Amino acid sequence: DLTTRIQQLGRQSYAATPSPLLAKTVHDVRGGGLSALLSRMQLVGLGLIDLDALNALYFLTRDHLKIMRNALLGLDDLKRAEDLLPKIHGTDFIVQKWNGANLGGRDRQLRLEVECPQPVAISECCVEFGALDRILYNLINNACRHTTGDVLRLVLFPVPTPEGENLRFVLLNPIGPGDAERLGSGDLGNLFETGVSTTGSGYGLSVAADFVANAFGLATPAAAVEGGYLGARLLPPDFAVWFHWPIVAEY
Repeated sequence: DLTTRIQQLGRQSYAATPSPLLAKTVHDVRGGGLSALLSRMQLVGLGLIDLDALNALYFLTRDHLKIMRNALLGLDDLKRAEDLLPKIHGTDFIVQKWNGANLGGRDRQLRLEVECPQPVAISECCVEFGALDRILYNLINNACRHTTGDVLRLVLFPVPTPEGENLRFVLLNPIGPGDAERLGSGDLGNLFETGVSTTGSGYGLSVAADFVANAFGLATPAAAVEGGYLGARLLPPDFAVWFHWPIVAEY
């Protein structure tokens, strides 16, 4: 019932032709970790839950609260002030949370495998990590909707750039011939533009482009795509989407 009400809220907000910023905010607040959290709560109600799934409930609740504080200023000023305090977050946070995670697909359970051979620090406070969470949840939720396989892969590795090393995130998921035909070949950077999508609103990928551009001080999301800070391409049978994130400190 709660899921249905949230979906109705999203449809009503889009129908009201809000500003792009409001539409993206609603997209992340009703999505993010909330969709996965609600599906797992249904398993709790059915008694189909184990200890690992309970740990996932904790992560999903914590993450979605952080995403909401990131997206909605004034929601919880005291906690947001804590989120702004210096606190180094490393890639171990991502590996701990996502590696082996069971994800909800349309009609089956999916698993995410994470590869990160070289741990690095990637944010200096919880607000920054909340922005990174919004990127990852958008990309992972999108992959879950379209994948034809049971396993998604997230690979993290440093790459040299003129301004120093960045961390590259690459998410791979197998897709069917229908999606592959719609996407076409070559560079698929246009997918990060608002309104460009094969089946949904397109807000998820444009949110990712917004945050990557902000992380590197670029004027527009298009500049991030043009500069190779994020992108997408077909690597049959996989759809690959990637983005860069600054490495902030020794870890």
